[in-house]
Amino acid sequence: MRIACVESIYTYNQFWDDGTPRTSPTGAVGVMQLTYPDGGKTCAHVWDWKANVNQGMQVLRYTRGVASRFHLSEGNVKADGITAVWNQDLVNCNGVRKANNLPNFTPTPLDATPQVNGSQQERQAARNYNKGREYDWKVDDTTTCAGHWASDPKLFSDRDYVNKVFGPNCP
Repeated sequence: MRIACVESIYTYNQFWDDGTPRTSPTGAVGVMQLTYPDGGKTCAHVWDWKANVNQGMQVLRYTRGVASRFHLSEGNVKADGITAVWNQDLVNCNGVRKANNLPNFTPTPLDATPQVNGSQQERQAARNYNKGREYDWKVDDTTTCAGHWASDPKLFSDRDYVNKVFGPNCP
């Protein structure tokens, strides 16, 4: 429920003090600040905090699954039919590997080991919920593409979001 804490501005409230549903300038609604790019907003998600939280938890389960496969998308990814390059260093390194008849390098999965401030997978799942990327594969060896995951938030909103989710204000 740490996501609900941050999304609701540390109140866990579905509604503003005047009784109207909590909405953001971008149209996100409720305690989980759900967005509906496909127009699928329902009255229940707006007016029923339980329905809002249940839908938010479903979204979070999805983002956790995406985070567990995050390493597979580090090179090129398709977004809306357009190829986007997230990590040019890895793409370049794999180009060298291909020129040497070697297979593409795939980074190791994000670490799922529990940590006080969230595992890498948990932190990426939280960033996914907030529409962004928390980690990049930093290539240490341009011959093998070996490297490490480094926190380098890329996002569409609050750069400090993940630290807020796993910070002391959201038990």
